[in-house]
Amino acid sequence: LSDKAMENRMERLSQAMGDIPALQGKLAGIRTWTYAAYRDDWLENALFWREKTREVEDKLSDALHEALTARFVDRRTTALLAGLKKDHALMTDLTPDGEVSVEGHVVGQLQGLTFVPATNAKTLEGKAVRSAASSALVPILTQRLGEIVAADNNAFTLDAEGQVIFGGHAVACLTKGHDWLTPGIELLGAVEVKTEAKEPARVHIEAWTRAHIATLLPSHVRLKSGDGQDGLEGHAKGIAFRVMESGAAIDLRGDDPSLRVEADQREILKTLGLRSGRLAAHAPDAQKPAAQRLIARLRTLYDGVPCLTAPEGAGSFALDGTWPDAALLANGYLRAGARAVRADLAERLAWDIAKRRKEAGKNQFALPPELASIISCPGDVFPTVLKGFGLVPAEKDPETGLPTLWRYGRRQSGNAPRARGRKSENNEEKRTPKAVKVKGKAPHRNPSNRREKKIDPDSPFAALAALVPPKPIKKTQTGKPQTAEGKTQEINLSVAPEATPDTTQDKPKSE
Repeated sequence: LSDKAMENRMERLSQAMGDIPALQGKLAGIRTWTYAAYRDDWLENALFWREKTREVEDKLSDALHEALTARFVDRRTTALLAGLKKDHALMTDLTPDGEVSVEGHVVGQLQGLTFVPATNAKTLEGKAVRSAASSALVPILTQRLGEIVAADNNAFTLDAEGQVIFGGHAVACLTKGHDWLTPGIELLGAVEVKTEAKEPARVHIEAWTRAHIATLLPSHVRLKSGDGQDGLEGHAKGIAFRVMESGAAIDLRGDDPSLRVEADQREILKTLGLRSGRLAAHAPDAQKPAAQRLIARLRTLYDGVPCLTAPEGAGSFALDGTWPDAALLANGYLRAGARAVRADLAERLAWDIAKRRKEAGKNQFALPPELASIISCPGDVFPTVLKGFGLVPAEKDPETGLPTLWRYGRRQSGNAPRARGRKSENNEEKRTPKAVKVKGKAPHRNPSNRREKKIDPDSPFAALAALVPPKPIKKTQTGKPQTAEGKTQEINLSVAPEATPDTTQDKPKSE
């Protein structure tokens, strides 16, 4: 066949117009000529017509696809509208992957308790799909809610956003409760079902949430319930409450040094799952990675501000200026210089430092660099961490400038632990005798403690003082001279004091 003959045939077939049967006929015709184009001995220019027939075939295929889609949509819309007018319930089907069909037509997908329609268009088609789904979803959602009530605890999980996952989809979310350990529960979706029908599922999810929190944070739940707190009192009881409120730990460095937990109280705290030491009180079970993530979610929900999560399993980590103290304590870490140190490891390091201070016998002692491994801290920043523990360099290497000896510095609130042990020789205080107060009389003060007021000879008042006549001296009954103001003045008597008779003793009050 010549090129002219093929052009006449291609011109008729390339018109992508007509109904579905017409398009199907044209598509069958072009496929015949596509076959002919692959026979080199049938056409004058076979290579050219291979490309041309493929182009026309693609054009006709697209047109037929659009025509079939339009017919399907029209039929679905017609069927759904007709089903809504019937008195009986619509035929609804739910596939295992959540696809919802009404009257044999797919209307959307059920994800957890939330229905996602196949189309959100505001056309007649979209309205028909949503209306049919709304009428048909009630029995499906009721069935899904029943599955939630019958599910065991292993069927639920909690994601990073605080949503309860069931069957791979979120069915509820945590809400702010009256305290951070008791969040509320709100179902997601199932708006087509009445509230009283949804309540059993919500209560079941709430019970699972309480059990999940008790599994990861047993000490906190025990403290909140008051179980096992018999005999806990005073400062120890306050520490337990503060740990429960903070999340995982509290910093004791800012507390009054005189407030110390007694040994019996520490044992009670230990039975409750808490540890109280020199620097901090903490709950060891709250420092595990899963517990830290849960605390961060619950604190974020209750406080309304994001609570950061510490690097998983880190003994210490560098602070970048974004960590408030509340977030550090919620994760179970203390601030020590430019690093955050896990509370239990900080206690271990503080104990080791105190041990070396005691062995040295004075407030100057060496700390080997190997101690940095206790808190997983790089050696080059370990000195800054020690300063956060209240230590200051006592001696430095003249060549490298690195500290060779350390000492406890002056205790500052919230900065350093209180050093235990005997007092340093440098801390001895010289005390002068205090005044002794006798009942009914003015206190007798040691005359040696009086400071004589020196007069400046160059002062203009020095000359005036010389012109003042001496004050007259009065003699008392005891024989001691007395000034006009009534003050006794010491004089040199020829008679020895022991020979002077005491005429004031044993006299009647009338004399």
